[in-house]
Amino acid sequence: MKNKKIFSYFKLNSLTNQIVIIIAAIMLVPLLALMYDIFFASRTNEVVFLDKEQRLEALVKTTNNELSKNIEPLWTEPSDVSSTLLTNEFTQVVEPQVPANSGIRFGLYVPGTEKITVLGFLHNYRNLSQEEEAQREKDIFANAKPGLIATEMGNEPLFRISGSWDDQIVEYITPVVLKGKVVAVMWVEERLNPFFYQSSYFRKLLRYFILGVLALVMMGTLIIIRNLTTGVDRLKQGLQSMEKDIHHLLPQMPGELGQVAQAVNRMAVGLTEKERLEDQLRQSEHLIALGRLATGVAHELRNPIAIIKTLVELMKQEYSQVSGIEEFTKAIDEQVDRQNSEIQELLDFGRPTKVSIKECSVNDLIKGVLSFSAAMLRNQRIRIILQLDE
Repeated sequence: MKNKKIFSYFKLNSLTNQIVIIIAAIMLVPLLALMYDIFFASRTNEVVFLDKEQRLEALVKTTNNELSKNIEPLWTEPSDVSSTLLTNEFTQVVEPQVPANSGIRFGLYVPGTEKITVLGFLHNYRNLSQEEEAQREKDIFANAKPGLIATEMGNEPLFRISGSWDDQIVEYITPVVLKGKVVAVMWVEERLNPFFYQSSYFRKLLRYFILGVLALVMMGTLIIIRNLTTGVDRLKQGLQSMEKDIHHLLPQMPGELGQVAQAVNRMAVGLTEKERLEDQLRQSEHLIALGRLATGVAHELRNPIAIIKTLVELMKQEYSQVSGIEEFTKAIDEQVDRQNSEIQELLDFGRPTKVSIKECSVNDLIKGVLSFSAAMLRNQRIRIILQLDE
């Protein structure tokens, strides 16, 4: 029941909201993967670094304490401790620890001398020449110098990561303090497992890649929604115009909306054609009704005309001795024949037949008109002179 309510609510949403909901659901998977990497994988890194820090801290504190105990009895003058003394004592304390701490490098920096003492190797090592050893110490000092200076100035231990992305080193640096004065800076460093920092590096790349993909998906979604809403708005405005005027067709559009617009246009054209046919049908019905009316009127007119024609025939017989009667009866006969012709046209209109065209004499038409109007003209003392062509 609950699922049905959710589904019905989803259907009631607009098309834009439905697309947003679907894309948000799709994007949820990489977002969850990204959140897992940020909150859980990062904590794994923190645990590894914390373990390294605690181990190196314990090692450097033990070495520092032992070095301080060895130097304090030898420091009887208020002047600075000589760098040679510090280097010798450091070497005595650390050398026994190097075999037991393979992969860990110990270092000592005496402020103001720009020199360091390094014991132990981070990598598999071999016997180095004096030039190689000098270059090695120079590179190590250049890499560790920022941390050494910071520890000397702050008089506080420092844990940091140095090196390049494909060869990272964790360092724990601590000051060597005698009678409240920093006389040297000692550090212990260990190389991280290549798999660890490479996996961390690629996880970071993957994180940026997911963020980039999400950004592209968001941009693509916004573009799709914008195009869709624009098309829907055009479709809606076109339908509103079509509602007022069926002859107003929808504009051409790409994609599925274009197919919908074409289907609606075809439907509108079909409706227009249907309206035209309905108008023709109504006109035909009106003509049929008018034809029936004309037929009825024609029948009603033919009866009195027939009576008039009969009476004229009787007048010809009964009053044939009256002078001038023939002229009047002839005019009446012509008008009766003319009315019969009009009535026949009404009947033909009521019962449409094929139209025929025939020749007609204009002279006959003129003579016919003058024949029934001759008495009236004579009564008005009007004389007509005819000059007709052939």
